[in-house]
Amino acid sequence: MERVPQLKRTIGRVQGTILTISAVVGISVLALPAVTAQEAGPAALVSWALVAMLSFPIVWTLSEFAIRNPTAGGVIDYVSSAFGIRCGTALGWTFLGAIPIGIPIVAVIGTQYAAHLGGWSGQAALWLAVGATTFSTLLNGRGLAAASRLQMAIVGVVVALMILTVIAAWPLLHHDSLTPFAPRGWEAVGEAMVPIFFSFVGWEMVAPLVEEFRDPRRDVRVSMVVAAVVVSIIYGAFAYVTIGTGAYQQSDGVMAFPLLIERTMGKPGIAAITTLACLVAFAALHINIAGYSRMLYAQARNGSLPKSVGKLSARGKTPLNALLLVQVLFGATYLFIGISGVEIGELIKWPSTVFVFAYSLTMAAAVKRFPKGGGVWWAALVSLLSCLVVFWFCRWRVVLPLTSFVLGLQFGRRPAAQLSRPAEN
Repeated sequence: MERVPQLKRTIGRVQGTILTISAVVGISVLALPAVTAQEAGPAALVSWALVAMLSFPIVWTLSEFAIRNPTAGGVIDYVSSAFGIRCGTALGWTFLGAIPIGIPIVAVIGTQYAAHLGGWSGQAALWLAVGATTFSTLLNGRGLAAASRLQMAIVGVVVALMILTVIAAWPLLHHDSLTPFAPRGWEAVGEAMVPIFFSFVGWEMVAPLVEEFRDPRRDVRVSMVVAAVVVSIIYGAFAYVTIGTGAYQQSDGVMAFPLLIERTMGKPGIAAITTLACLVAFAALHINIAGYSRMLYAQARNGSLPKSVGKLSARGKTPLNALLLVQVLFGATYLFIGISGVEIGELIKWPSTVFVFAYSLTMAAAVKRFPKGGGVWWAALVSLLSCLVVFWFCRWRVVLPLTSFVLGLQFGRRPAAQLSRPAEN
């Protein structure tokens, strides 16, 4: 009988790890290795390694915040607790402008794979992305419990397909593809970190979902660290085979990996990678809609958004109005992509810049709130300094988060709330 509680804890941690992985693993890992290699050459592998290492102190810090300050507001409430309600509200405005851009990009990349396999136009891929967003919103409307079961099944298939595709491409690796290693200089390595950062965001979405863990104090920290290890290995493997085989020199960022798989596995491989792309895109889309809608719900509940956004459904206790707002915001992004025709590789850098700014502010909040000199404090400080370095390489794109933040400071309204202080070590 003593084994039963231990088994339940193990199952809870596995489910939590899968939930965390699904919040981070995205379709951008199939496209960005080629995009970054075109920008920095094979030295982009250094960029991937640096961002992967940066993710660990960030994950540690966010997991401690989630354990000590469990709140649906997530990083917004963390920043509010350190720098005041007004600053947290301004960060909410910044997220409001970033997530509705970043997540539809992920969906479009995934559906472009399906369009490529079917021989359809780019407009077809855009409509498929709209359909996937609508389906995920409806599924989230039924409640997170039902959504999470589907999520875990999807992520299991995704990880298996990722492993298979890396193994299939491994025989095509050759050292000549890694020379010259840094043809555009080492500054390009820093600039390549900007879009790569987009592939490692999503940790902040776990905080609003912390109540879904069986035992948050025990499971959150373990689940997030294990997820960081798994994500880093998967991303590193994909980047290495894409760059090490020279696939990035044969096509644009989005379609480089499918062409590589076609050389190794033929048409069945293209079908497999298309399935992978669609599943990864939907998994990221789905979990981020869940987390983002609850973030909007928390802001509405605290007064920074209209009260109607903070209403829950009577049946499933889900924020239906917040989900509807998410659908509208994502639809606006799809409309912009369809009209402007902007390249996905450039578009990714904009929400990535916003996330770098948001993570910097969150880590600064941790430096202020956690006991000075403790392990979490040092992790937060290292994360803050590293994020500021990446923010420097965002160049003029910093105008988006800074403008959103200033507007939030000026026009955001949120009544004072009682925010708990993290427990002392």
